[in-house]
Amino acid sequence: MATAVNLAANLPDADAIRHTAQEVARRPEFQIRPVYSGRALVDFVWRILRPIIRFFSGLWDISPALAWAVTIGLTVLCVLLIAHIVYSFRQAIARRAQYGRAFAGESKKLDPVELERKAEDAATREEYIAAVRLLFRAALLRISQSENREFRPGTTNGEYLRRYRQSTFVNALGQLVNVVDAKWYGFGACDAQDYRACRLAHSQICSAIEVIHAHGA
Repeated sequence: MATAVNLAANLPDADAIRHTAQEVARRPEFQIRPVYSGRALVDFVWRILRPIIRFFSGLWDISPALAWAVTIGLTVLCVLLIAHIVYSFRQAIARRAQYGRAFAGESKKLDPVELERKAEDAATREEYIAAVRLLFRAALLRISQSENREFRPGTTNGEYLRRYRQSTFVNALGQLVNVVDAKWYGFGACDAQDYRACRLAHSQICSAIEVIHAHGA
């Protein structure tokens, strides 16, 4: 009994135990994620720079003039490389902006009547999928013009359906989209019946636009 009492008396208090446990838990070997410190970053940078410094130190021992020439040459090369990267990025951005302006200018020049005429010509040659795509483009252009909205060729068919899901011509537009998706992107066979259905859908879209304009007037 006396031994147990003596052991209990020699135990550290609760605060000391808690402090020791926290110190042990903070050790790197008990960390789930690696611990990064400023010293580790310095060591990493030094491992990269050390062989470079050794190289220039040895070069300096051979010839200081040669060391300066190599240093200046590499500096100029680095500056030229950075300038080339910046120039390439600026050229890419400028080309993208130019293409965007070209697409915008092309869309303004498009005439839905001309597209519809080309669709009839393509159907006469039995190029039905080409005719359907021309009708689809003419319909989208008429819709854009009725809304005074710029025609954007990059918009997907699904986006058009979602945009006009509340319109009166959404079913007709869906007919055109279904044929284009299945027969053009899906490599299906487009026949005269498909073209006639799409021509009817195109006419329904045009009629719906005229009604909207009449109500708006």
